[in-house]
Amino acid sequence: MKYDTIIFDFDGTLADTQEGVTKGFQKGLAAFGVEETLENI
Repeated sequence: MKYDTIIFDFDGTLADTQEGVTKGFQKGLAAFGVEETLENI
């Protein structure tokens, strides 16, 4: 059987993305003047 597309799930399966996601939220909040620690996000 030939496949045209291969889809990978990287969210927690092959890579731990928690740090990148929380840092993204932190930067987004900072853009609106909200300073928050990573531990509280």
